[in-house]
Amino acid sequence: MIAFASILAFLIACWMALRLQDPASRLHILDHPNERSLHDVPTPRSGGVAVIVATLIGWALFGGYLLPGFAWLLAAVLLLWGVGLWDDLGHLAARYRLTAHLIAGLLVIGGGYQSVLFPLPFSDPLTLPRVAAIGFTLLFLVWMINLYNFMDGMDGLAGGMGVFGFGGLALAGAMVGDGLFVGLNLMVVVGLLGFLVWNLPKASIFLGDAGSSVLGLLAGAFSVIGEVRGAAPLWAGVLLFSPFIFDATLTLLHRALRKEKVWEAHRDHLFQRLVTAGWTTRRTLGWAYGIMAVALLATLAAVRDPALAWWMIAGLGSLYGGVALAVHQRLSLISIPSERSLR
Repeated sequence: MIAFASILAFLIACWMALRLQDPASRLHILDHPNERSLHDVPTPRSGGVAVIVATLIGWALFGGYLLPGFAWLLAAVLLLWGVGLWDDLGHLAARYRLTAHLIAGLLVIGGGYQSVLFPLPFSDPLTLPRVAAIGFTLLFLVWMINLYNFMDGMDGLAGGMGVFGFGGLALAGAMVGDGLFVGLNLMVVVGLLGFLVWNLPKASIFLGDAGSSVLGLLAGAFSVIGEVRGAAPLWAGVLLFSPFIFDATLTLLHRALRKEKVWEAHRDHLFQRLVTAGWTTRRTLGWAYGIMAVALLATLAAVRDPALAWWMIAGLGSLYGGVALAVHQRLSLISIPSERSLR
């Protein structure tokens, strides 16, 4: 049944993403280029509709609704989907979006899912008090929603992160035999694969806020759900999505230190800086996928043998630090005139 649901969800996502590119579609919402964009022609940004519809149908077919608290999770998904679509149709003030994010996080928590263990691979896990657990989980979910939205700025990037991230959670669930957790994540993966048929460079459709915000919610929610179900520790979800977490957090801190409005669109992410420095989108995306694959393999190794967890964390931290330093050095070299140009 999971195999049948996966094939159907993929085909639905692929077909809907194609239909939404038709100007006659009622959800043909164009994203017009501006000074912060990496695309140069108006492009539909309603691809998230295709991904979420395909995912929901896949969940219904294989029985994802059997997850305890599923109604609460579904309510959170539909809330963010609706708010994101509203924002895609016309700009929605940041305070209203943040309110929706908080409510969605509380809905997930209301379904019985909150992290009670501090998300580091301690040999003796640090258990959080109930109030602290609720507060930490809410903060984690809201940050995941926003960082995924922040990082959705290049062809194939957010969709690819979803394939690696949710795919990794599905594999972790398979390692402990949790078929329900596997199926829930797998439906998101195949929905994204159907969308990526049209989103890889040069993309003919984007996710939009309706897609990126829900993916961020699910990334955080499934990380917490995996911990509660014993399918994967929370730190595994953090490691799987760490390419996005690192870039978004680093950029946010950098902008905050410069006293810039952190909630406004910009071109300060590492991938954006590489493209503006002269890298092609395909080359940048290829390197990004390589880093995501390394994060996936490192996470699965750590889940399989927790004794390796700190080594994997140290390795990924070194990798991300090296990437950030290399991007900075490349931009510095470009900005310094050569000796020949000075003569």
